Amino acid sequence: MGSELKPDLNTPLTEFTTSKGIGLGSTIGEVKRAYPGAKKFSSTGFTEFTLKGKKEIETQFVFASSTKMTSVVVASHPGG
Repeated sequence: MGSELKPDLNTPLTEFTTSKGIGLGSTIGEVKRAYPGAKKFSSTGFTEFTLKGKKEIETQFVFASSTKMTSVVVASHPGG
């Protein structure tokens, strides 16, 4: 059903990285090596690694139909 979407990683946002060098365009292997404690979740069309931080803060590294990371989400979910 149509062609597979490929992320355009030609953006200044790729300059932002974690203290371990992970950012947009990083590979799944790089994320796994940098954050071996991150929990993997996969579903149709994406793979996500979630890293728990202090209290209820978490960081999500998202790979949407790609072997390169397409988004990073930092969130706090008080109360669940």
